[in-house]
Amino acid sequence: STQSTWAVEVLFEFNSITNGNSKIQLIAKQIENEKNFDEIIHDISSLGNLPEYESKTISICAPYEWVESDFPEAVPQSGTLTIVGGVGYYHIIKLLGTKLIENLHNTIEHQGWAYSSDYLATLVVPFLYKSYNKNYEVSSLEWIKLRNDSMDILVKRISRKGISDDNKGTFKISSRFALFALNQIKKLGYEVQDLEWIDHINPWSDIKEILDQGEPLDYNILAEIYFAIGSTEALDNFIFYYLEEFSNSVSYQSLLKHIHELNDKSLAILIMLSTKSDLPQLNDIAKTLYEQIHQIRGHKAYVAHRDSLKPQHIETQAFVLMALSQFELYSGDVLIEKLANYVAYNQESSTRYSRLSPITTLYRMVALTLYHNQINKSIDSNLNLHVSINDQTIMKSTFSSFSQEPEIITKRWSDLSNGTKLPTINFKATGNGWMSIHVGLNYVPVQSKTKTIYFGLLVEKIISVYKSEIDDVVPYDSNTPLTLGQLVKITIQINSQVNISGVQVDDPIMTGLKVNKRLSLGHIYSKEMQRFKSPGSWLNYESTDCILEIKDNYVLYSIPFISTETKTFSYYATVITPGTFTLPSAKAFAIHQPEIMGMSSTMYPVTVDNK
Repeated sequence: STQSTWAVEVLFEFNSITNGNSKIQLIAKQIENEKNFDEIIHDISSLGNLPEYESKTISICAPYEWVESDFPEAVPQSGTLTIVGGVGYYHIIKLLGTKLIENLHNTIEHQGWAYSSDYLATLVVPFLYKSYNKNYEVSSLEWIKLRNDSMDILVKRISRKGISDDNKGTFKISSRFALFALNQIKKLGYEVQDLEWIDHINPWSDIKEILDQGEPLDYNILAEIYFAIGSTEALDNFIFYYLEEFSNSVSYQSLLKHIHELNDKSLAILIMLSTKSDLPQLNDIAKTLYEQIHQIRGHKAYVAHRDSLKPQHIETQAFVLMALSQFELYSGDVLIEKLANYVAYNQESSTRYSRLSPITTLYRMVALTLYHNQINKSIDSNLNLHVSINDQTIMKSTFSSFSQEPEIITKRWSDLSNGTKLPTINFKATGNGWMSIHVGLNYVPVQSKTKTIYFGLLVEKIISVYKSEIDDVVPYDSNTPLTLGQLVKITIQINSQVNISGVQVDDPIMTGLKVNKRLSLGHIYSKEMQRFKSPGSWLNYESTDCILEIKDNYVLYSIPFISTETKTFSYYATVITPGTFTLPSAKAFAIHQPEIMGMSSTMYPVTVDNK
């Protein structure tokens, strides 16, 4: 179409299912006259000989317009309104700092000692708090005790070869991270004389270990060393004693000559440390990183890999944020703000199979603090906020860089709505400064009445019935009740209009069913796929597909990446209880951007015969 404003979504419903190797071809035309029309042809392959089901709807759009559905109806009295307010990203910094401290204490409680990386990251936390709140007390008895205990342990673990990460000296922590963390403390106000032992940390030991083994120099590690030092000037005393024969190879000038070998994290380091006089292509490097920022729907954007739209590691995101937020050409750019949101609200893995990374968490906190300071360097923050609903005051606070801690208000929605369906939340801010407000409304949906919910992910859930053999499967018919002991198959399909990294699917198990773990874990992947089963747990993992966890009451899928193709997952269950039940909705959401989500419709009734 020559028109630039039109956007059409065409939905096709299928009343039959095609199996085998055939294809369905859809042709959509917008005809203006016989000689002038738009045409979109879309081929749909059937799903082979297995009894799977194709999605019922296909969206064709030009250009794409985001069409959102209504929220599901809530169970009465179940709604809770939460409002979080704070200066800049202070509330996120406090949340991450709390996680680091909890991680330290939990590790000590579990194994009697903690890692040096935990101690180092935690030492920096109160000084980052003070960057947001000038009156924050970093010399409280709690912080003094934590610092003294941490310092005592770190001093015992240090040697000429670096810092041991555990209490047995089995593993060595990165000396460049140790130097970075402790230099942050010095910059942020800790008494320098109490940290004289920092001068004994040798960041070049990380390089010497590689060179002594006859391996080629990793210039990405070299870049991180200069970042930890905070200068392009090498520590000559260490080079003289440890790397005299390699002094030319490890110079900053040598690093610049090997710029083509550096990853994006190291390029961000060069932007922070270099000037145009020693790096003429500085603007081009910054432009390259900026153009890799991929905007996703909502208020976030991430740095994508150069050969795909998949996001890079969150640590790389933090380094690019540090670099570009301080680079004159992009300071204050809206994409940098969206990148800061991604760094702030990215959710690290919280399963029992992984632990919080103190190194990555600290880099995130430092990046957000530097970004905040860059934005607020010319602002005397003093902002008054008033939040009200139906003339009822919910929050009334003054946020400045000298006094106000983040504030969290939680109210029952039924106490605020005053009988109206959708009361307005009114925000009034006066003064100067930058603060963040986050509003969340949590409630329990009425499962028996839920329609398909579409906010960027289309989710469908189907129940099928096995008649006799494992391959003899038919869709559930409400006119034919299930029987006790019968095997059923639950199939979930997900469709997305865009590529999404990190999607989680939560599927409550229908009452009256018991998941057959052996069949579910054995059939979720084809035989030729390599998979890993964690000993003693019902965990299936295939790096390019998903992780499946079967709990008592629900099934959880963790999917590393979803493209625009249909994703299909299934699990098997046995009917164990007679009665009439609801097949509850499956919910899918983007882990790093939960507002991209979808829920399948519920099926009611599902009847189980008591015979």
